[in-house]
Amino acid sequence: MPSPLHAVGSISSADLATAVGEAGAALDDAHAHDDPVGASLDILRESVDGLYVAALAVEHDRLWIVRASGYTMIPDGLGVGEGIVGRAVRTGRAQTVLDVSRDPDFVAVAPGIASEFAVPLLVAHETIGVLNIETHRSLPHDAPQIVAPYAAKLAPLVDRLGDAAGLDLPALARFFVYVSSLRDPRQIAEVAARALSRALPLDACHVVLDGHGAVSETSSWSRPGVAVDPPAPDVLRALCEDLDLGTVFRLVDLDDEPVPGLAHGGIRSV
Repeated sequence: MPSPLHAVGSISSADLATAVGEAGAALDDAHAHDDPVGASLDILRESVDGLYVAALAVEHDRLWIVRASGYTMIPDGLGVGEGIVGRAVRTGRAQTVLDVSRDPDFVAVAPGIASEFAVPLLVAHETIGVLNIETHRSLPHDAPQIVAPYAAKLAPLVDRLGDAAGLDLPALARFFVYVSSLRDPRQIAEVAARALSRALPLDACHVVLDGHGAVSETSSWSRPGVAVDPPAPDVLRALCEDLDLGTVFRLVDLDDEPVPGLAHGGIRSV
């Protein structure tokens, strides 16, 4: 891996161009890496000190982490109406924010961020994702021109990874760290419904709370075209009462074990 460039003040155009060139070479030589996108982002981050980079895919008006480098925790399933990355999707234009303290859309994830650069990833003129770069140092004004060729190479690879949603252990680990930082139960429920539905092959996810004898739905998510009502409170209580106290979860195959109140909407299991 290349050694980090000296971190003083701002990142020069030459230093950024060198880092982007080395990261792009990893994409050109994709057969040399089991995970070319992840390897490329690692090279980009390690080439410039104080950099955080992430490739995100757009799905159902939310941005999902495909690969990230440098972050300890990062929110997943961010709405396109949120953050500088969301603005890049909405406008279809690269967003260069030299001083994030002056931008009300900035969402702080890593500590000490000074600048952020978000560029839409395009496939067939459609925005399929975003490359996001955050840094402790000021980015050069010509960052969009420097990064554009790399983003063009990255886009089709991110598009393929975004379509292959599944169990990504590093992403799941970041998800657990992020959720552990939250304190509001409804926010935790919303994040859980979004992220678990992407990590697991679910058609719908409902998070419900049973407090003081009153069951209420806190958050839900379903795939487009899937209409699944949440289980009725009496059905939920029946399912919960049937669980052993030491059970982490229970999978019910409704073909073998019909549950009254769940035999609707084509549900096969819960």
